[in-house]
Amino acid sequence: MVYGCRMNSPDISPSRWRGRAARFGLWTLLGVFFGLKLYFDSAPFGGNLRLTKALWWHLMEWYAWAVCSPAIFWICRSFQHWSRPRYLFVHFGGALVLSTVQVAICSVGALVESWVKGWPMTSVGEPFSWLTVFQYSLINHLLFNLFTYAIIVGAWHLADYQQKFRERELRAAELEASLNRAQLQALRAQLQPHFLFNTLNTIAELVHRSPAKAENMVVGLGELLRLTLRHAAEQEVSLAQELEFLRAYLEIEQVRLGDRLAVRYEVAADTLPARVPNLILQPLVENAIRHGIAPRKARGEVCLSARRENGTLHLEVRDNGPGLIGVSDAGGNGIGLTNTRARLQRLYGQNQRLELVNDHGLVVSLALPFTDAGTPTLDGHSAA
Repeated sequence: MVYGCRMNSPDISPSRWRGRAARFGLWTLLGVFFGLKLYFDSAPFGGNLRLTKALWWHLMEWYAWAVCSPAIFWICRSFQHWSRPRYLFVHFGGALVLSTVQVAICSVGALVESWVKGWPMTSVGEPFSWLTVFQYSLINHLLFNLFTYAIIVGAWHLADYQQKFRERELRAAELEASLNRAQLQALRAQLQPHFLFNTLNTIAELVHRSPAKAENMVVGLGELLRLTLRHAAEQEVSLAQELEFLRAYLEIEQVRLGDRLAVRYEVAADTLPARVPNLILQPLVENAIRHGIAPRKARGEVCLSARRENGTLHLEVRDNGPGLIGVSDAGGNGIGLTNTRARLQRLYGQNQRLELVNDHGLVVSLALPFTDAGTPTLDGHSAA
């Protein structure tokens, strides 16, 4: 039986090809630079060195270093975690060996040049051997080669430090983003049971006093939970989705309060696609109902408004209650406003504002950066 096998060629990414081309270009640039320097340095003194010869010599030397550089980089990667004396000792040995290898490669190049132009003769009339060229080159180039080896090692460590610095910055940014997501999840998790327990307490109060209303509130609570679960994984949703959830919540409150609660919406159509934090309005409306509407026997009103102005989304929750005097959350110490402030700070930093003012009742004003909900959110999802 004959078994066949298929060998896959390594997949070299374009970025790797670009890196190789950049390294080749660097070695070529060094060879051209030193070749031109040798040519122009010899010209004022009547030297007859041709430009092609100067370029050949130095390109040959630097391409030889290009051949040796992978071994130098391997030594740097493999032994960089050793103690400094041992690391320097390894590099000292590597410098001697690879400097010698570089000279050996250049000696081959010199013999190729001699063969093309005719073998030069020694003083006894015999052609120079490779060993003779090697010995002569080693004596003349060893110190410069050791210095060049040290420069290559230093360049590798500089590039390695920069890469590790970028990686640390990337990890720090990822950790900060993860921390923000975790903290935002914790803040929102506090809000969900907060209004759920309040609603359950209201239902419990109505079970014996008004079973029909209690039944309607249970149905409304089911719809509310469905909407909550639909966007449970999202930190931000569109304003239209936030208002859909808020209407379901207000339907429950209107069952409880009846004609004592009126709701008015003043929402500009161009604000509906705007991205807003999930459950950002519910605690503010709950706060307005609990402290501004529920304690009074007179008819109360909650007004929600949204408008767009110069790249900023302005949201307002207004009630006609007693204002800040009757609001325990006004100082930001209650769950609703405390979490709202913290979430806005985490999501938008200084590019947000939350203010509470008295104006024939309490007005809670929010200013957020206007961003279309079709763009990716903090969770990597689209809020649309």
